[in-house]
Amino acid sequence: MNSSAFKPIVLRLSKTLIIEQIVTSFRQLMSEEMEYNGFKIQAEIDGEIALKAQEKEFLLRLPLSLKMYKPEGLFTLEANGKLYFDFKIQVQIEKDFSLSTNSELMDHEWLVDPKVKMGILNIPIESLADYALDKTKERLLDHVDEMIHKNLDFHQLMNQQFQTLYQGIPIPGDLHFYASFNLNEVHMSYFIDSETYISVEIGFRGKLKVQDQIHQLDDYTIPCFEWKSEVISSDHNQLDLNLTYDVLKPIILNQITNLDMGGQQIQVTDLNINYDESLKLDFQLTKPIEANLEIFGDITLENGCILIEDENVNLKAKNIFHKLGAPVISKIIESRLENYFPLDINSILEVHTNDLNQSVKGSEAIKIKLEAQPIKLESLLLKPKGLQAMLNTEQLDLQIAINQLSSSKEA
Repeated sequence: MNSSAFKPIVLRLSKTLIIEQIVTSFRQLMSEEMEYNGFKIQAEIDGEIALKAQEKEFLLRLPLSLKMYKPEGLFTLEANGKLYFDFKIQVQIEKDFSLSTNSELMDHEWLVDPKVKMGILNIPIESLADYALDKTKERLLDHVDEMIHKNLDFHQLMNQQFQTLYQGIPIPGDLHFYASFNLNEVHMSYFIDSETYISVEIGFRGKLKVQDQIHQLDDYTIPCFEWKSEVISSDHNQLDLNLTYDVLKPIILNQITNLDMGGQQIQVTDLNINYDESLKLDFQLTKPIEANLEIFGDITLENGCILIEDENVNLKAKNIFHKLGAPVISKIIESRLENYFPLDINSILEVHTNDLNQSVKGSEAIKIKLEAQPIKLESLLLKPKGLQAMLNTEQLDLQIAINQLSSSKEA
């Protein structure tokens, strides 16, 4: 397969979504109170979380409030403080999509120093504050990587998606076709930061096919992952089309159901398609006459048009009266073939490409934007068991924005 320079697929993950996951995880981590010298210590998120991404890491500023209190008879000693924690979370993805993280506390800053309130007095309590700071940091660093690993089995998540792509995705319509992606490599750029999204650019290496049946997983292997500082191309512009003659049969029958001859609509009860050096279509007609209609010819592709060459029409009527009109009907059929071919298949595919661009939208959870230049038929080959073709487009831009996510191991 030839490669062409293409814009990579752009995958955008909502920062709001990531922050929601952080808040949920933090509340689980800090749900138990800490204790020091009789003081109970509670930590809560207090303010807006700042999230940035660069290269292979996330930078996280976590605003926390610390509440420390100790009952003393009729009174309760209470101290409140507020600070920022600055974290760095380094992300590593192995060739088999196994994901690991390494979290590190870069810095902290007290915004409000904790002091014990006793009447009108505020008494600094440095040792208590230091303990609360150290225990909060310790709990976060000890558990944040563990929680990411627990809630996101990236290998399993991606393997499930690639298996589904390999088996084939149903194509909307009545033809029951499947688009199958047999991927060898997946290249991903470093993280790209913006105000509302963290994005990556993804390039694929492999083959895309349209076929009439689901692939079995016997030969499936998970593609190989590789980080790239920049993904500059993807060869997802070419598409193999493999269709058996059994699948082509209803398509052809559907095309001729509205044809008429001499004011009568053609009715066909059966069709057999065979190929042995040339194509043979064997129709069983009931109207306008009962007959066996054989059409022979060589199908070729030239400048985006399908041609039929050396065509031959043979009509065998089933009774004496119909045999008299058979030569006339044969001439009509030959004339129709001459009018039908050459078939400008690329003009038809252009219409379908426009429909595809309009129909691919995704959902509120996962929004998809597709911009494809007209799909063209590059090659066409007839084989004894079916048709093989190659489709191509000069540009295919795909953007995916994830605003909701369910990716735990239990999902």
